[in-house]
Amino acid sequence: MSTESFKTITYKPNTTLFQEGEQADFAYIIREGSVKISKRGPSGADIPIALVKKGGIVGEMAIVSEAPRSATVTAQEETIVLAISKTSFENKLQSVDPFLYSLIKTVIARLRQTSDHTVNLYEKIKKMQGKSIQSASPKSDLSQQKFANVNFIFADPNPQTRNSLRGGLFGLGFKEICDVSTLFQLREQIKKNRYDLLILDAAFGGREVAGFIHDIRHGIDCKNPFLSIIVLTQNKSPQNRDALLHAGCDHVLLKPISIEKISNAIKALCHYGRKFIVTHDYVGPDRMNYQNPNGESAPVFEVPNTLAAKVLNGARPEDLEHAIHDSLCKFNEIKLERHLVQLAWLMDRLTPDNPEGYDPNYLLDCIENSLQDLSIRIDQDPSKPANTICKNMHHLIDTIREDSTQRIEKLADMTLFYKQLCENIPLGQRARLSSPTARQA
Repeated sequence: MSTESFKTITYKPNTTLFQEGEQADFAYIIREGSVKISKRGPSGADIPIALVKKGGIVGEMAIVSEAPRSATVTAQEETIVLAISKTSFENKLQSVDPFLYSLIKTVIARLRQTSDHTVNLYEKIKKMQGKSIQSASPKSDLSQQKFANVNFIFADPNPQTRNSLRGGLFGLGFKEICDVSTLFQLREQIKKNRYDLLILDAAFGGREVAGFIHDIRHGIDCKNPFLSIIVLTQNKSPQNRDALLHAGCDHVLLKPISIEKISNAIKALCHYGRKFIVTHDYVGPDRMNYQNPNGESAPVFEVPNTLAAKVLNGARPEDLEHAIHDSLCKFNEIKLERHLVQLAWLMDRLTPDNPEGYDPNYLLDCIENSLQDLSIRIDQDPSKPANTICKNMHHLIDTIREDSTQRIEKLADMTLFYKQLCENIPLGQRARLSSPTARQA
Protein backbone atom coordinates (compact mmCIF):
# COMPACT_ATOMS: atom_id res chain seq x y z
CA MET A 1 0.00 0.00 0.00
CA SER A 2 1.12 3.56 -0.64
CA THR A 3 2.93 5.44 2.12
CA GLU A 4 0.84 8.59 1.61
CA SER A 5 -0.34 10.11 4.92
CA PHE A 6 -4.00 9.99 3.92
CA LYS A 7 -5.70 8.01 1.20
CA THR A 8 -9.33 7.32 0.29
CA ILE A 9 -10.00 3.69 -0.63
CA THR A 10 -13.19 1.92 -1.72
CA TYR A 11 -13.65 -1.74 -0.77
CA LYS A 12 -16.19 -4.08 -2.34
CA PRO A 13 -18.37 -6.32 -0.13
CA ASN A 14 -16.50 -9.24 1.54
CA THR A 15 -13.11 -7.67 0.77
CA THR A 16 -10.53 -7.91 3.57
CA LEU A 17 -8.97 -4.64 4.72
CA PHE A 18 -6.36 -6.47 6.79
CA GLN A 19 -5.89 -9.86 8.44
CA GLU A 20 -5.06 -10.93 11.96
CA GLY A 21 -1.30 -11.36 12.43
CA GLU A 22 -0.24 -8.87 9.72
CA GLN A 23 2.06 -5.96 10.47
CA ALA A 24 0.20 -2.66 10.73
CA ASP A 25 0.81 0.16 8.27
CA PHE A 26 -2.50 2.04 8.23
CA ALA A 27 -5.50 2.80 10.42
CA TYR A 28 -8.90 3.32 8.77
CA ILE A 29 -11.76 5.73 9.37
CA ILE A 30 -15.07 4.46 7.97
CA ARG A 31 -16.59 7.20 5.79
CA GLU A 32 -19.35 5.12 4.17
CA GLY A 33 -20.54 1.55 4.69
CA SER A 34 -19.56 -0.86 7.46
CA VAL A 35 -16.92 -3.47 8.33
CA LYS A 36 -16.93 -6.63 10.44
CA ILE A 37 -14.18 -7.29 12.98
CA SER A 38 -13.47 -10.98 13.63
CA LYS A 39 -10.81 -12.88 15.55
CA ARG A 40 -9.53 -16.45 15.51
CA GLY A 41 -10.54 -18.46 18.55
CA PRO A 42 -8.50 -21.23 20.21
CA SER A 43 -10.14 -23.77 17.88
CA GLY A 44 -9.17 -21.78 14.79
CA ALA A 45 -12.73 -20.66 14.01
CA ASP A 46 -13.35 -17.02 13.07
CA ILE A 47 -15.45 -15.34 15.76
CA PRO A 48 -17.22 -12.02 15.05
CA ILE A 49 -16.36 -9.33 17.59
CA ALA A 50 -17.97 -6.12 16.34
CA LEU A 51 -19.58 -4.29 13.43
CA VAL A 52 -18.11 -0.83 12.81
CA LYS A 53 -20.18 1.68 10.84
CA LYS A 54 -19.75 5.18 9.41
CA GLY A 55 -17.56 7.36 11.62
CA GLY A 56 -15.82 4.46 13.35
CA ILE A 57 -12.11 3.65 13.24
CA VAL A 58 -10.34 0.30 12.87
CA GLY A 59 -6.71 -0.77 12.83
CA GLU A 60 -5.53 1.81 15.35
CA MET A 61 -4.66 -0.70 18.09
CA ALA A 62 -1.84 -2.36 16.17
CA ILE A 63 -0.34 0.99 15.19
CA VAL A 64 -0.28 2.33 18.75
CA SER A 65 0.91 -0.91 20.38
CA GLU A 66 3.40 -1.70 17.56
CA ALA A 67 2.14 -5.29 17.60
CA PRO A 68 0.71 -7.42 14.77
CA ARG A 69 -2.95 -7.00 13.87
CA SER A 70 -5.10 -8.51 16.62
CA ALA A 71 -8.12 -9.15 14.38
CA THR A 72 -9.32 -9.40 10.79
CA VAL A 73 -11.49 -6.65 9.28
CA THR A 74 -13.79 -7.32 6.31
CA ALA A 75 -16.11 -5.00 4.39
CA GLN A 76 -19.75 -5.97 4.94
CA GLU A 77 -20.95 -3.83 2.03
CA GLU A 78 -19.34 -1.39 -0.37
CA THR A 79 -17.26 0.67 2.04
CA ILE A 80 -15.27 3.89 1.65
CA VAL A 81 -12.47 4.46 4.15
CA LEU A 82 -9.89 7.13 4.87
CA ALA A 83 -6.57 5.33 5.38
CA ILE A 84 -4.14 7.06 7.75
CA SER A 85 -0.51 5.98 7.58
CA LYS A 86 1.27 4.69 10.66
CA THR A 87 3.77 7.57 10.62
CA SER A 88 1.06 10.22 10.41
CA PHE A 89 -0.99 8.51 13.12
CA GLU A 90 1.99 8.29 15.49
CA ASN A 91 2.96 11.93 14.87
CA LYS A 92 -0.52 13.07 15.84
CA LEU A 93 -0.49 10.95 18.99
CA GLN A 94 2.96 12.11 20.09
CA SER A 95 1.90 15.74 19.75
CA VAL A 96 -0.53 15.32 22.65
CA ASP A 97 0.37 15.49 26.34
CA PRO A 98 2.90 12.70 27.25
CA PHE A 99 0.65 11.53 30.06
CA LEU A 100 -2.31 11.14 27.67
CA TYR A 101 -0.09 9.36 25.13
CA SER A 102 1.03 6.86 27.79
CA LEU A 103 -2.54 6.44 28.98
CA ILE A 104 -3.77 5.72 25.41
CA LYS A 105 -1.10 3.04 24.91
CA THR A 106 -2.00 1.43 28.26
CA VAL A 107 -5.73 1.40 27.48
CA ILE A 108 -5.15 -0.13 24.03
CA ALA A 109 -2.91 -2.85 25.50
CA ARG A 110 -5.67 -3.74 27.95
CA LEU A 111 -8.25 -3.74 25.15
CA ARG A 112 -6.17 -6.27 23.24
CA GLN A 113 -6.09 -8.53 26.29
CA THR A 114 -9.83 -8.09 26.79
CA SER A 115 -10.61 -9.05 23.18
CA ASP A 116 -8.50 -12.21 23.57
CA HIS A 117 -10.35 -13.16 26.77
CA THR A 118 -13.69 -12.38 25.11
CA VAL A 119 -12.98 -14.72 22.20
CA ASN A 120 -11.89 -17.53 24.53
CA LEU A 121 -15.01 -17.06 26.64
CA TYR A 122 -17.20 -16.96 23.51
CA GLU A 123 -15.91 -20.35 22.36
CA LYS A 124 -16.48 -21.86 25.80
CA ILE A 125 -20.06 -20.55 25.83
CA LYS A 126 -20.72 -21.85 22.30
CA LYS A 127 -19.39 -25.26 23.34
CA MET A 128 -21.72 -25.30 26.35
CA GLN A 129 -24.64 -24.20 24.16
CA GLY A 130 -23.82 -26.98 21.73
CA LYS A 131 -24.02 -29.53 24.53
CA SER A 132 -27.37 -28.14 25.67
CA ILE A 133 -28.65 -28.40 22.11
CA GLN A 134 -27.64 -32.07 21.84
CA SER A 135 -29.73 -33.06 24.84
CA ALA A 136 -31.70 -31.65 27.72
CA SER A 137 -31.08 -32.25 31.39
CA PRO A 138 -33.27 -35.04 32.77
CA LYS A 139 -33.75 -32.90 35.88
CA SER A 140 -35.55 -30.16 33.93
CA ASP A 141 -38.97 -29.31 35.36
CA LEU A 142 -41.67 -30.55 32.98
CA SER A 143 -44.04 -27.88 34.25
CA GLN A 144 -41.71 -25.25 32.84
CA GLN A 145 -41.72 -26.61 29.30
CA LYS A 146 -42.47 -24.01 26.69
CA PHE A 147 -43.80 -25.29 23.39
CA ALA A 148 -44.68 -21.87 21.94
CA ASN A 149 -41.39 -21.52 20.02
CA VAL A 150 -41.34 -25.06 18.61
CA ASN A 151 -41.73 -25.19 14.82
CA PHE A 152 -44.19 -28.06 14.42
CA ILE A 153 -45.76 -29.61 11.32
CA PHE A 154 -48.56 -32.18 11.26
CA ALA A 155 -49.55 -34.22 8.18
CA ASP A 156 -52.82 -36.16 7.98
CA PRO A 157 -55.20 -36.68 5.03
CA ASN A 158 -58.24 -36.48 7.34
CA PRO A 159 -59.32 -32.85 8.01
CA GLN A 160 -61.35 -33.82 11.10
CA THR A 161 -58.32 -35.49 12.68
CA ARG A 162 -56.15 -32.48 11.89
CA ASN A 163 -58.64 -30.04 13.44
CA SER A 164 -59.06 -32.18 16.55
CA LEU A 165 -55.34 -32.63 17.17
CA ARG A 166 -54.56 -29.02 16.37
CA GLY A 167 -56.94 -27.90 19.12
CA GLY A 168 -55.41 -30.31 21.62
CA LEU A 169 -51.87 -29.25 20.75
CA PHE A 170 -52.78 -25.59 21.13
CA GLY A 171 -53.93 -26.56 24.60
CA LEU A 172 -50.46 -27.95 25.35
CA GLY A 173 -48.94 -24.59 24.45
CA PHE A 174 -47.93 -25.08 20.80
CA LYS A 175 -48.33 -21.95 18.70
CA GLU A 176 -46.33 -22.53 15.52
CA ILE A 177 -48.42 -25.35 14.03
CA CYS A 178 -48.53 -26.04 10.30
CA ASP A 179 -50.88 -28.79 9.11
CA VAL A 180 -50.99 -30.28 5.61
CA SER A 181 -53.18 -32.87 3.88
CA THR A 182 -50.79 -34.38 1.29
CA LEU A 183 -47.22 -35.66 1.19
CA PHE A 184 -46.51 -33.20 -1.63
CA GLN A 185 -47.47 -30.26 0.62
CA LEU A 186 -45.40 -31.76 3.42
CA ARG A 187 -42.36 -32.11 1.18
CA GLU A 188 -42.65 -28.47 0.08
CA GLN A 189 -42.88 -27.27 3.70
CA ILE A 190 -39.93 -29.39 4.86
CA LYS A 191 -37.89 -28.07 1.95
CA LYS A 192 -38.58 -24.40 2.81
CA ASN A 193 -38.71 -24.34 6.61
CA ARG A 194 -36.63 -25.65 9.50
CA TYR A 195 -38.98 -27.71 11.68
CA ASP A 196 -38.28 -29.21 15.11
CA LEU A 197 -41.12 -31.76 15.21
CA LEU A 198 -43.09 -33.72 12.59
CA ILE A 199 -46.17 -35.83 13.36
CA LEU A 200 -47.08 -37.91 10.33
CA ASP A 201 -50.06 -40.21 9.80
CA ALA A 202 -49.30 -43.48 8.02
CA ALA A 203 -52.71 -43.26 6.31
CA PHE A 204 -50.81 -41.85 3.32
CA GLY A 205 -49.47 -45.39 2.81
CA GLY A 206 -46.87 -47.28 4.81
CA ARG A 207 -44.36 -47.55 1.97
CA GLU A 208 -44.83 -43.91 0.95
CA VAL A 209 -44.41 -42.66 4.52
CA ALA A 210 -41.32 -44.83 5.10
CA GLY A 211 -39.78 -43.54 1.87
CA PHE A 212 -40.52 -39.95 2.85
CA ILE A 213 -38.88 -40.36 6.27
CA HIS A 214 -35.90 -42.06 4.61
CA ASP A 215 -35.46 -39.01 2.34
CA ILE A 216 -35.64 -36.61 5.30
CA ARG A 217 -33.01 -38.49 7.27
CA HIS A 218 -30.70 -38.58 4.24
CA GLY A 219 -30.97 -34.79 3.93
CA ILE A 220 -32.91 -34.82 0.65
CA ASP A 221 -34.75 -31.50 0.26
CA CYS A 222 -34.83 -30.94 4.02
CA LYS A 223 -33.51 -28.05 6.10
CA ASN A 224 -33.32 -30.07 9.33
CA PRO A 225 -32.92 -33.84 8.80
CA PHE A 226 -32.46 -34.25 12.57
CA LEU A 227 -36.00 -33.13 13.53
CA SER A 228 -38.06 -35.38 15.80
CA ILE A 229 -40.54 -37.59 13.90
CA ILE A 230 -43.61 -39.34 15.34
CA VAL A 231 -45.71 -41.62 13.10
CA LEU A 232 -49.37 -42.46 13.82
CA THR A 233 -50.71 -45.78 12.50
CA GLN A 234 -53.58 -48.21 12.96
CA ASN A 235 -51.56 -51.15 11.58
CA LYS A 236 -50.55 -53.20 14.62
CA SER A 237 -48.26 -55.64 12.82
CA PRO A 238 -44.64 -55.77 14.05
CA GLN A 239 -43.48 -55.68 10.41
CA ASN A 240 -45.20 -52.33 9.87
CA ARG A 241 -43.70 -50.88 13.05
CA ASP A 242 -40.21 -52.13 12.15
CA ALA A 243 -40.46 -50.72 8.62
CA LEU A 244 -41.33 -47.26 9.97
CA LEU A 245 -38.60 -47.35 12.63
CA HIS A 246 -36.03 -48.58 10.11
CA ALA A 247 -36.95 -45.65 7.88
CA GLY A 248 -35.66 -43.38 10.66
CA CYS A 249 -38.62 -42.13 12.73
CA ASP A 250 -38.36 -41.70 16.52
CA HIS A 251 -41.69 -43.11 17.71
CA VAL A 252 -44.58 -45.13 16.26
CA LEU A 253 -47.91 -44.54 18.07
CA LEU A 254 -50.85 -46.89 17.56
CA LYS A 255 -54.35 -45.51 17.03
CA PRO A 256 -56.66 -44.53 18.60
CA ILE A 257 -54.59 -41.45 19.37
CA SER A 258 -55.08 -39.14 22.34
CA ILE A 259 -53.45 -35.84 23.19
CA GLU A 260 -52.01 -37.55 26.28
CA LYS A 261 -50.26 -40.16 24.10
CA ILE A 262 -48.77 -37.48 21.87
CA SER A 263 -47.81 -35.32 24.85
CA ASN A 264 -45.97 -38.21 26.52
CA ALA A 265 -44.10 -39.02 23.30
CA ILE A 266 -43.05 -35.39 22.85
CA LYS A 267 -41.88 -35.14 26.46
CA ALA A 268 -39.88 -38.35 26.04
CA LEU A 269 -38.18 -36.88 22.96
CA CYS A 270 -37.13 -33.89 25.07
CA HIS A 271 -35.37 -36.04 27.63
CA TYR A 272 -32.81 -38.18 25.90
CA GLY A 273 -29.61 -37.46 24.05
CA ARG A 274 -29.84 -37.56 20.28
CA LYS A 275 -27.43 -39.94 18.57
CA PHE A 276 -27.79 -41.02 14.96
CA ILE A 277 -26.51 -44.11 13.18
CA VAL A 278 -25.22 -43.80 9.62
CA THR A 279 -24.92 -46.75 7.22
CA HIS A 280 -25.13 -46.87 3.44
CA ASP A 281 -28.95 -47.19 3.58
CA TYR A 282 -30.02 -46.07 7.08
CA VAL A 283 -29.74 -42.73 8.86
CA GLY A 284 -31.64 -42.19 12.07
CA PRO A 285 -31.89 -42.72 15.82
CA ASP A 286 -29.82 -45.50 17.35
CA ARG A 287 -32.00 -48.60 17.12
CA MET A 288 -30.91 -50.93 19.93
CA ASN A 289 -27.17 -50.42 19.37
CA TYR A 290 -27.39 -51.51 15.75
CA GLN A 291 -24.62 -53.88 14.63
CA ASN A 292 -23.38 -54.47 11.10
CA PRO A 293 -23.66 -58.04 9.79
CA ASN A 294 -19.89 -58.32 10.17
CA GLY A 295 -20.15 -57.53 13.88
CA GLU A 296 -18.74 -53.99 13.72
CA SER A 297 -20.64 -51.09 15.27
CA ALA A 298 -22.17 -48.66 12.80
CA PRO A 299 -20.87 -45.06 12.92
CA VAL A 300 -22.74 -42.99 15.52
CA PHE A 301 -22.64 -39.23 15.99
CA GLU A 302 -24.51 -36.68 18.11
CA VAL A 303 -27.04 -34.47 16.36
CA PRO A 304 -28.95 -31.41 17.61
CA ASN A 305 -32.13 -32.10 19.55
CA THR A 306 -33.74 -28.82 18.49
CA LEU A 307 -37.06 -29.77 20.08
CA ALA A 308 -35.47 -30.21 23.52
CA ALA A 309 -33.23 -27.19 23.03
CA LYS A 310 -36.24 -24.92 22.51
CA VAL A 311 -38.59 -26.52 25.02
CA LEU A 312 -36.22 -26.90 27.96
CA ASN A 313 -33.25 -24.65 27.26
CA GLY A 314 -34.81 -21.70 25.43
CA ALA A 315 -32.28 -21.98 22.59
CA ARG A 316 -32.32 -19.23 19.99
CA PRO A 317 -32.87 -20.04 16.30
CA GLU A 318 -29.42 -18.71 15.37
CA ASP A 319 -27.74 -21.07 17.86
CA LEU A 320 -29.65 -24.00 16.36
CA GLU A 321 -28.71 -23.02 12.81
CA HIS A 322 -25.01 -23.30 13.66
CA ALA A 323 -25.53 -26.65 15.38
CA ILE A 324 -27.55 -28.06 12.47
CA HIS A 325 -24.96 -26.84 9.95
CA ASP A 326 -22.08 -28.42 11.88
CA SER A 327 -23.94 -31.73 12.20
CA LEU A 328 -24.83 -31.70 8.50
CA CYS A 329 -21.15 -31.33 7.61
CA LYS A 330 -20.25 -34.22 9.92
CA PHE A 331 -23.10 -36.35 8.54
CA ASN A 332 -22.05 -35.67 4.95
CA GLU A 333 -18.49 -36.82 5.68
CA ILE A 334 -19.69 -40.01 7.38
CA LYS A 335 -22.11 -40.71 4.54
CA LEU A 336 -19.32 -40.36 1.96
CA GLU A 337 -17.23 -42.83 3.91
CA ARG A 338 -20.15 -45.28 4.17
CA HIS A 339 -20.62 -45.17 0.40
CA LEU A 340 -16.94 -45.90 -0.17
CA VAL A 341 -17.14 -48.89 2.18
CA GLN A 342 -20.27 -50.12 0.43
CA LEU A 343 -18.76 -49.70 -3.05
CA ALA A 344 -15.77 -51.82 -2.04
CA TRP A 345 -18.07 -54.55 -0.68
CA LEU A 346 -20.20 -54.57 -3.84
CA MET A 347 -17.23 -54.64 -6.20
CA ASP A 348 -15.72 -57.60 -4.32
CA ARG A 349 -18.90 -59.55 -5.06
CA LEU A 350 -18.93 -58.74 -8.78
CA THR A 351 -16.11 -61.21 -9.39
CA PRO A 352 -17.20 -64.38 -11.27
CA ASP A 353 -15.92 -66.70 -8.52
CA ASN A 354 -18.00 -65.00 -5.82
CA PRO A 355 -19.31 -67.91 -3.67
CA GLU A 356 -22.27 -65.91 -2.33
CA GLY A 357 -23.95 -65.95 -5.74
CA TYR A 358 -25.29 -62.39 -5.87
CA ASP A 359 -27.11 -61.35 -9.06
CA PRO A 360 -24.63 -59.12 -10.98
CA ASN A 361 -27.44 -56.81 -12.13
CA TYR A 362 -28.52 -56.28 -8.53
CA LEU A 363 -24.94 -55.44 -7.54
CA LEU A 364 -24.61 -53.01 -10.46
CA ASP A 365 -27.87 -51.32 -9.42
CA CYS A 366 -26.54 -50.89 -5.88
CA ILE A 367 -23.24 -49.48 -7.18
CA GLU A 368 -25.13 -46.98 -9.34
CA ASN A 369 -27.26 -45.87 -6.38
CA SER A 370 -24.18 -45.29 -4.22
CA LEU A 371 -22.41 -43.39 -7.01
CA GLN A 372 -25.47 -41.21 -7.56
CA ASP A 373 -25.69 -40.18 -3.91
CA LEU A 374 -21.91 -39.72 -3.79
CA SER A 375 -22.10 -37.29 -6.71
CA ILE A 376 -24.77 -35.22 -4.96
CA ARG A 377 -22.78 -35.03 -1.72
CA ILE A 378 -19.49 -34.29 -3.48
CA ASP A 379 -21.11 -31.15 -4.91
CA GLN A 380 -21.10 -29.84 -1.33
CA ASP A 381 -17.38 -30.59 -1.11
CA PRO A 382 -14.32 -29.00 -2.77
CA SER A 383 -13.25 -32.37 -4.21
CA LYS A 384 -14.67 -31.75 -7.70
CA PRO A 385 -12.43 -34.30 -9.55
CA ALA A 386 -14.38 -37.03 -7.77
CA ASN A 387 -17.45 -36.12 -9.83
CA THR A 388 -15.63 -37.01 -13.05
CA ILE A 389 -14.50 -40.30 -11.53
CA CYS A 390 -18.11 -41.16 -10.60
CA LYS A 391 -19.19 -40.49 -14.20
CA ASN A 392 -16.42 -42.76 -15.50
CA MET A 393 -17.58 -45.54 -13.18
CA HIS A 394 -21.16 -45.06 -14.43
CA HIS A 395 -19.92 -45.55 -18.01
CA LEU A 396 -18.17 -48.78 -17.00
CA ILE A 397 -21.41 -50.07 -15.47
CA ASP A 398 -23.24 -49.37 -18.74
CA THR A 399 -20.55 -51.26 -20.65
CA ILE A 400 -20.82 -54.29 -18.34
CA ARG A 401 -24.61 -54.32 -18.71
CA GLU A 402 -24.32 -54.27 -22.51
CA ASP A 403 -21.66 -56.99 -22.67
CA SER A 404 -21.25 -59.22 -19.62
CA THR A 405 -18.15 -60.86 -21.15
CA GLN A 406 -16.25 -57.64 -20.38
CA ARG A 407 -17.08 -57.79 -16.68
CA ILE A 408 -13.64 -58.93 -15.49
CA GLU A 409 -11.77 -56.38 -17.63
CA LYS A 410 -14.07 -53.49 -16.72
CA LEU A 411 -14.11 -54.47 -13.06
CA ALA A 412 -10.32 -54.03 -13.04
CA ASP A 413 -10.79 -50.55 -14.53
CA MET A 414 -13.48 -49.80 -11.96
CA THR A 415 -11.11 -50.78 -9.15
CA LEU A 416 -8.57 -48.24 -10.42
CA PHE A 417 -11.26 -45.56 -10.55
CA TYR A 418 -12.33 -46.52 -7.03
CA LYS A 419 -8.81 -45.94 -5.73
CA GLN A 420 -8.77 -42.52 -7.44
CA LEU A 421 -12.15 -41.75 -5.90
CA CYS A 422 -10.83 -42.49 -2.41
CA GLU A 423 -7.82 -40.25 -3.04
CA ASN A 424 -10.05 -37.35 -4.13
CA ILE A 425 -12.49 -37.45 -1.23
CA PRO A 426 -10.83 -35.94 1.88
CA LEU A 427 -11.76 -38.36 4.64
CA GLY A 428 -9.89 -39.12 7.82
CA GLN A 429 -10.20 -42.89 7.23
CA ARG A 430 -9.43 -42.76 3.51
CA ALA A 431 -6.30 -44.92 3.83
CA ARG A 432 -8.19 -48.05 4.86
CA LEU A 433 -10.56 -47.63 1.90
CA SER A 434 -7.88 -47.70 -0.80
CA SER A 435 -9.00 -51.03 -2.29
CA PRO A 436 -12.27 -52.98 -2.62
CA THR A 437 -11.76 -55.21 0.40
CA ALA A 438 -13.95 -53.44 2.96
CA ARG A 439 -17.07 -55.21 4.18
CA GLN A 440 -20.69 -54.16 3.91
CA ALA A 441 -21.63 -50.94 5.73
